[in-house]
Amino acid sequence: MARRFAVRGFDRRLVEGLEEFYAALAAAGGRYRFYCRRGRCWSVIEGGEAVEAVVSSTPGLVVEECRGPCREGGVLLPPPPRPAPPRPREAPRGPVVLGYSGGGEVGLASDALWGHVAVLGATGSGKSHSAARVVRCAAEALGVAGLVLDWHNEYHRLVPGARLLSGGSLPPVPLVSDALGADEALAALESVLGLSRNQSLLLSVLLSAAATGDREAAAALVARLLGPGEAADRVAGMLASARGLRDLMRAALEAYRARGPEAPRGEAEAWAALIRRLAMLALDGRYSRLFTMRGVADLPLSEGEVSLIDLSSILNPGVRRLYAMLLLEAVYASTQQGSAPATVAVVEEAHNFSDSATLPRLLGEARKYRLGVVVVTHTPRSLDHRVVANTNTLLVHRIVSAEDLRLLEELLPASTSYALPRLPSGMAVLHTPGAREPVLLAVEEPGAPC
Repeated sequence: MARRFAVRGFDRRLVEGLEEFYAALAAAGGRYRFYCRRGRCWSVIEGGEAVEAVVSSTPGLVVEECRGPCREGGVLLPPPPRPAPPRPREAPRGPVVLGYSGGGEVGLASDALWGHVAVLGATGSGKSHSAARVVRCAAEALGVAGLVLDWHNEYHRLVPGARLLSGGSLPPVPLVSDALGADEALAALESVLGLSRNQSLLLSVLLSAAATGDREAAAALVARLLGPGEAADRVAGMLASARGLRDLMRAALEAYRARGPEAPRGEAEAWAALIRRLAMLALDGRYSRLFTMRGVADLPLSEGEVSLIDLSSILNPGVRRLYAMLLLEAVYASTQQGSAPATVAVVEEAHNFSDSATLPRLLGEARKYRLGVVVVTHTPRSLDHRVVANTNTLLVHRIVSAEDLRLLEELLPASTSYALPRLPSGMAVLHTPGAREPVLLAVEEPGAPC
């Protein structure tokens, strides 16, 4: 719906940023008009909700919305310092309807989803609402499976009717499998436990041996650490029959006991530290069922439906991070093998994975298998640069941190980035591949029709 705003005043701040103001107004599909009557002239700005966001967030500009005709009594704005840039091409359209701009409906095509989406914004800016709308409309309009890794259990309000998995209903995930090699589990455990290089080396042998599921093959691997003999056979048997993290820790403890008297001091210390770190996860009996050693995860992925994984029901922060990373790995492996439908997965609070190789690697490879990832965070600067490089579509809500703004200034033109600190809740800047200018839009409520 068109809105009209009479300009009542301006100050030096507007004059200093006049070029950026006119560029943002053009990008939002707004129009600037001036009227003269009886020797007096005044300015009127017209447009939709996106234009309202521009005028309300521009420093030094004072406007008043006209409830009827905009009568005289305002002031005349200075003209642009140079010709105003042309309006961008028509706002992106697609089956996943995000909201509306001055140019009408704004949506995403499936290709944008497979190229991944980053939803960024300060707390309370509306980013979770936007991510919920993306995953729900992708499920409804495209028939894909939707999955939300919900860090704070807030999406059950945003996606009514979604399947909620929490506590005892969370699907167990394997540490290693035919699809998930030992390297993926090792990378996740390294990140969660903060392992040193020597500790990682010891754990890699144990995980590789456990991945075989075969006692003879496991013994050959363990013998590299312990030497051939009864101790290696005993540890290999424990690994070949291991069912989860607790069995992995017990095998590490047995290897330490067998190796300890002969190990150099540095190696003995690495074994002891590794066991202490594994114990932090393995001995928390509340969550032992969440991890299996081998097998295939029973993933809640159904075409046209959204499943919510309530990560907040896992109170141990280390277990929560490990479970989320291994679940993502399992989803990727299933889509890669063709055993799961095309999927859009929302990773809420993605900054919690900033020191892990899991998310950057998955974003770089998943698009080939119709797995789209929606990365959501309130601290863009914490994201690995590979995550930013592999995310083609940006949906940016209000950003107030100077460090985050500096990062986004490299990704967005000045005509929109300057307004980010003043965007009202529910408004966002959408930047898609190939667009000449980003689009300023009002995001629809998550439950509104797609």
